[in-house]
Amino acid sequence: MEWLQKNETKCQLFVAVLLAAVSVMYTDAANPHGVPNIDSGTFLYLGMVIQHGGMPYVDAFDHKGPLIYIMNALAMEMGNWHMIVVFETVALVAAFFLMFRIARLRAGFFSSLLITALCAWLMTRDMLDLGNLTEEYALPWIALAALLFLRFFQTGKICRCTLFLIGFSLSLVIALRPNMIAVWGGRHPRIHLAARTATALASGILLGAGRLYRWHCTILALAGSSGSTCSLLGSVHRL
Repeated sequence: MEWLQKNETKCQLFVAVLLAAVSVMYTDAANPHGVPNIDSGTFLYLGMVIQHGGMPYVDAFDHKGPLIYIMNALAMEMGNWHMIVVFETVALVAAFFLMFRIARLRAGFFSSLLITALCAWLMTRDMLDLGNLTEEYALPWIALAALLFLRFFQTGKICRCTLFLIGFSLSLVIALRPNMIAVWGGRHPRIHLAARTATALASGILLGAGRLYRWHCTILALAGSSGSTCSLLGSVHRL
């Protein structure tokens, strides 16, 4: 047990990598003979449009955010559509690792391991749907925000870096699919002020910080959100 306490973070990461590897095996991209499912095929087509100099929502239309198309365009640039498995693996490793950290806030190591494994199994069975979906890539950012909020609720303290990450993760999730931002909109008696002003950029990505304590907190969160949004717009332009 003493060894486990000293190396717990490494053990959590190892568990996340193992669970992600098993989950990715069930995706289309991991199968050399697999073909994209309907949603994945749409994202790949929009990625090809970007790859060939086109603009999503102008030369081809789908109702998801631009980030999923950019990721698929990058996968095509890396070789072929099967390279999307790289993004899937990174997303799932990060998601399972953060889930483990969230569970450890209230449970022991082995209980947290069981909880994380159960979540991974349910996701693989019911949510991934052969992979390359917006939910898959949004999950690590949702888990990160949930972890940061839960730590704030436990300690009552929040730093500038945390506020920046909250805004940054919010913007990325909105850039994938805006209806997955529930974790940023919750109420809690220890958060005293109403939601701050949201800003819409030309891409239609909504920026906001949620219910934060002071104006400088909102500014920091918006800075993180704006930074990721500008990066997305620049990526579309460069591709």
